[in-house]
Amino acid sequence: MINVKSILVCVLLICSVAITGCKNGDSGLLSGENKVTALQLTPASVTLAVNTTQEYTVTAYCADGTTKNVTDQVAWSFDSDIVTLQNNVATALQSGQTDITATLGNVTSNTATITVSGAQMSRLSVLVDSPQPQVQGSASNKGGMLTLALGNNQGFRAIGHYDDGHSQDLTQQVNWISLTDAGRFTSPGTLLGERQGVTSVTATLDTKQSGSIFVGVRNAQLLSIDVLPNTASITIGTEQPYQAFGIYSDGSRPDISQSVTWKIEDKKVAYFDPKTLSVIGLTEGSTSITAKLNGVNSSPASITVTEAELNYITLSPINITLYEGDSHSYTVTGHFSDGRIEPIDNTLVGWQSDDTSGVSIIDGVAQAQSAGTYVITATYLGHTATANVTVEHRPLSLNVEPHQATIVEGTQLQFTAIADGSIDVTSSATWQSELNINEGLVTGSKVGEFRVKASYSGLSDEVKLTVTEFGSLTVEVPRALDGVINAIDAKLGVEVEIRYSGMRAGDEIMLTVAIESADGPSREIIETIQDRVIENEVTSGIAIRTFQEATFQGMNSVAGFINLSIKPFESSAAALELDPEREVNIDTVAP
Repeated sequence: MINVKSILVCVLLICSVAITGCKNGDSGLLSGENKVTALQLTPASVTLAVNTTQEYTVTAYCADGTTKNVTDQVAWSFDSDIVTLQNNVATALQSGQTDITATLGNVTSNTATITVSGAQMSRLSVLVDSPQPQVQGSASNKGGMLTLALGNNQGFRAIGHYDDGHSQDLTQQVNWISLTDAGRFTSPGTLLGERQGVTSVTATLDTKQSGSIFVGVRNAQLLSIDVLPNTASITIGTEQPYQAFGIYSDGSRPDISQSVTWKIEDKKVAYFDPKTLSVIGLTEGSTSITAKLNGVNSSPASITVTEAELNYITLSPINITLYEGDSHSYTVTGHFSDGRIEPIDNTLVGWQSDDTSGVSIIDGVAQAQSAGTYVITATYLGHTATANVTVEHRPLSLNVEPHQATIVEGTQLQFTAIADGSIDVTSSATWQSELNINEGLVTGSKVGEFRVKASYSGLSDEVKLTVTEFGSLTVEVPRALDGVINAIDAKLGVEVEIRYSGMRAGDEIMLTVAIESADGPSREIIETIQDRVIENEVTSGIAIRTFQEATFQGMNSVAGFINLSIKPFESSAAALELDPEREVNIDTVAP
């Protein structure tokens, strides 16, 4: 076993895979007419308590239509932190969930799921293992007691019920107890009638004990055996359960399915699985099955195996968008009664479009003619499947906007791709740049000039993006206007000019101007100049040139700037602040 972190791949007998086969003998399983086309892993989904187990089976479906049990020849993949898997038996280690797959050559099975629960067992029950309605607790088939002929076997199953609501088979893990020597367990869950008399069957696990099932062992003579069903028909890969009933001299008719020896006349046609007491169809043909016990043979029961039935077909893709003039090939897949999933030759399928002027289709190849929404129908052996096709006009032009741009390092800019001047195809286009770009959103991770390219439907457009260092501000010294300010109720005006660099469209410059009286304790703050949003894509220029005024009582006023900053557009970068405050004395004249 190889443990790589939490994923374990267990390879069993891989060397023998190349010389095993499905049908006649074991050759050519990976190539040739008998090669494996699909693997079925069972059971598909189980819930296990910690320290309990589950046995798995892998069935190979071959190109010639036959099947084979290849459980001992596959490579296993699963999470070794959740379960271990040895000899096809998984043991739960800790709470969690893992997928299990089996691989043979380049063929991988369906995915089975194991959920491991940390729940505690609340009770344990025992069931009669029989195709008939199951008996639980102390119930019985006749007179409150199961009857078992001397020398015959009877199967039982142990079921654990857990406090999280799940139940699981614990037959292989419990301790089986026969109260008297009338019966003896020869293997987990299998009771042999050894002496005439009565016994009770119970199962225990840890501190839990099941109820009892009473079994009467009778020294009666087996007269004949009935096998049911007497006739049956199945498809390749499917199975048919069988039962054998013994007719005894004391008039009893117990189920002896697990005691008899089953025999298939033609093993090429069908296979008998002793675990499930079922016949599995291998290839087309007819054969018979018999049961034998203590020298008594049943009459043959006939079984016919036919080709697997097609359950339904699927058509893919189900939804697709094409441009006028485009073509696309469809795939039809058949889902069969034996579990096989195989592609169907498009030339064998009937194809139809609900409007051939919009979309035509021949042998599965659709040709888009004109814009609209259409339905494609595939028909095979009476089964149909449909798919939707949307046809759009092919764009004639593609433009990336903005055509050129400048951003500050560390910020982002959203580009858009416009087809035919008005159709936004930003999310559908393919974007390329030396910078990180996702659906047109580019991040300026480094300073320099870079290209941004969008491609769509055979068209492309490329623009230039400049990434600069973070912006800076330069403030011109404010000056008083009109030169003279009266002492009382004077109006003081200042003109402010800010120059900037490294800015781009969408950045904001925020400025507050304050004028205070040097003679008084209070400062009157002029309302903040309205934020200026940069409108032109330039790297330097005059950002704000404005005039503000306020009325004061006092002399020797001072004008100054507070809260001067840059707010980058759509960026999480911190704003630049002008520090310290810039001030200028403004001359005043007494009245």
